[in-house]
Amino acid sequence: MLNYQSKPIPAPETQLKFVASIIFGSTGSALGLWMWWQLAPGIWTLATFNPSGPIRPLGFMAALVLFMFGGGLNALLLGVPAGSLSKRRSAQIVATLAALSSALPFLNFVAFFVIIFVRRIQLGD
Repeated sequence: MLNYQSKPIPAPETQLKFVASIIFGSTGSALGLWMWWQLAPGIWTLATFNPSGPIRPLGFMAALVLFMFGGGLNALLLGVPAGSLSKRRSAQIVATLAALSSALPFLNFVAFFVIIFVRRIQLGD
């Protein structure tokens, strides 16, 4: 005979968990994009201008490190709860976007060093 076992039916989740998950995920995505966008013009300028001598990007470097740690906190404080609150597909997609946008400041950090090394820009004394 058939040896069929049905899957257990999970209890339906509340609408509040779904809405909270969407809010956390959307806020995490917006915050990650904001942190990336604050430094994107500086990265673009660094990639396109020709300096006549060494540069000293101390403030820019501090902002890169600060936003990189901010992206990690964003992923932990907004992305993870958004993913764990609701198991619906749309909420999981929003939580994934929050986690991915939290990694964008780290990409700025990597892009900074790639531009410095590829273009052989001298850093200040």
